[in-house]
Amino acid sequence: MPMMVMATPTTTLLIADESNQRVIEVDPMTHNIVWQYGQTGISGTGTDQLYQPEEAVRLTNGNTLIVDRANSRVIEVTSAKDIVWQYQPGGNFTPRDVRKLANGNVLITNRYTYQVLEVTPIYPTGGTVVWQCGAGTNISLMWPNEAEKRPGTPTDYYLIADEGNHRVIEVQAQGTSGGTVVWQYGQTGILGSGTNQLTQPVDAMRLNCGTILIVDSGNKR
Repeated sequence: MPMMVMATPTTTLLIADESNQRVIEVDPMTHNIVWQYGQTGISGTGTDQLYQPEEAVRLTNGNTLIVDRANSRVIEVTSAKDIVWQYQPGGNFTPRDVRKLANGNVLITNRYTYQVLEVTPIYPTGGTVVWQCGAGTNISLMWPNEAEKRPGTPTDYYLIADEGNHRVIEVQAQGTSGGTVVWQYGQTGILGSGTNQLTQPVDAMRLNCGTILIVDSGNKR
């Protein structure tokens, strides 16, 4: 079951193939697999093994950032399949979405503990949380599915698809946790398809023109 797909800088397609326990890179013209991490149909934590990967991002250095959800970790692997960084903080860590930020940090959506985390990687393992939202902060999230960051002056903004609360919010950060909700679409905890209503939004992105594109999953739109 493919969970996500993204185009790489070389126009191949990177696919998180969750049920096959692998991430594959596919040539869209030939449909051939040109790179793979994870052994098809085999779950595990060893070398070249994944367990229900849900997201994969090709980095500018050619490495690949992978959300290895059921192994409760985020890993960065080289084209030679070496793990050069692993973030596995323990506890109920259930990453769902990841992206590399311009400042070198990693933004992680931690779905089932209701958190969004910005982490400064410490190679080869570990990281420091420099900002967080959700559980333990002044902003409540429920099943957040995806987040992105928009740098600002003097504070940064985070756009979050807060699926379980049926809303998309933009948070202006304050310090190292929480902040202020400065924009919201959808009524908190109320699902629907009318004006200012969403049902289980799973993705949101700010376009270059400033408008926000939302995947309203429960309303199939």
